[in-house]
Parts: sequence; C-alpha cells; structure tokens
Amino acid sequence: MDSHACSRVELSLSCRDLPKMDLLTKSDPFVVVSTRVYPQKKWTRMTRTECIQDCHDPDFAHQVVLDYFFEERQELRFDVYDE
Repeated sequence: MDSHACSRVELSLSCRDLPKMDLLTKSDPFVVVSTRVYPQKKWTRMTRTECIQDCHDPDFAHQVVLDYFFEERQELRFDVYDE
C-alpha cells in the first residue's frame, strides 16, 4: 500500500455564539488556520478566512483546501480573532 496516498479535502468553517468582544458593536470575526505535521512542533499558517462584520454566528465563504495524507498524523489549529 502506498503510504503517500492522499485526498484533497475542502473544509467549510462557521462559528456559533462567539463572545462579544467590542464595546458598542458586535464582533468582527475571522479565522486563522494553521497546520503541523507530526512530529514537528512549529505551527505553519495555511490561510485565513474573510472578516465578517458585526456577527456572532459567522458562516465563512472562504473554504480551507488541503491535502489529507492517509496514515500520517496531521494537526489543524483554528484560531478565531476579532478584527
């Protein structure tokens, strides 16, 4: 069996019930997606979503596209920020 077999994966991101981070308005969230391949310790930024203004329940249009390698440990991290 080929240990380098992979498939292309598309992830759609959304958030629900984000905390209010702005004083007078709703949050303006975006997501930064990072990855690391075991056993590396360093996270590498892959992409970020668009910012959605005044929303605590965003559905991001930007899809995260990545190669999924079978039999290989790949870690993803999703950091949500308020712009």
